[in-house]
Amino acid sequence: MPRSTTPKSSYWKPVGVLLIVLLTTALTASPPMPSTSADVVPVVAAASGSLTSGAPGPSAVFPITVTGVQKLGAASVLVGYDPASLKPVACQRGPAFDVGVCNHNYDRNGDGTADAVLFAVLSLNGVSTTGMVVPLANITWQAVAAVQGETTTALTVEVRTFTDTDGNPLASATQDGQITLLPPSPPPITPTSTATATLTPTATAHERRSYLPLIVRTP
Repeated sequence: MPRSTTPKSSYWKPVGVLLIVLLTTALTASPPMPSTSADVVPVVAAASGSLTSGAPGPSAVFPITVTGVQKLGAASVLVGYDPASLKPVACQRGPAFDVGVCNHNYDRNGDGTADAVLFAVLSLNGVSTTGMVVPLANITWQAVAAVQGETTTALTVEVRTFTDTDGNPLASATQDGQITLLPPSPPPITPTSTATATLTPTATAHERRSYLPLIVRTP
């Protein structure tokens, strides 16, 4: 009997549809119910650190991480921030995940001002973090304006979806982070050129004597 073959395009088409369905579910599903068992609850956390301010200041990456999870298939997370202090300029999925989508200009309260980062990540085989801290997403931040002294601003974490590879909800806990804004570095001091006076020696009275030519008269 001849062996039937299935074109690669026909194989990948349902897989692509499955990815779209899973990511859409991750962005719209309700948060998972809290665990009542004595098992360790996975923690989704925002990293903390310092950032030099400016108008805008230099950028720095602060990941959103997960620990203590087994077979994580999909997660969607909302990271809130103060738009008067911070601005997200980029967002990338963690390298452990196969697919990721991110909106770093998300308006969580509908007032017309972006104030959150909403992202979703998907793993086909599941991500396990035993003994490790795994980035869900890496968010790049900038300070909006310069500060005169150290100022702390919060990064709040809200888990929207957290499921295993079969779509079953997983328990999770969150840990907010904070970014300390530092005053901008002072500009480098540029050395200025100093004029050097050159003294021209003047002739003394003795040196200013004139010598007349000697005229010899002959009789």
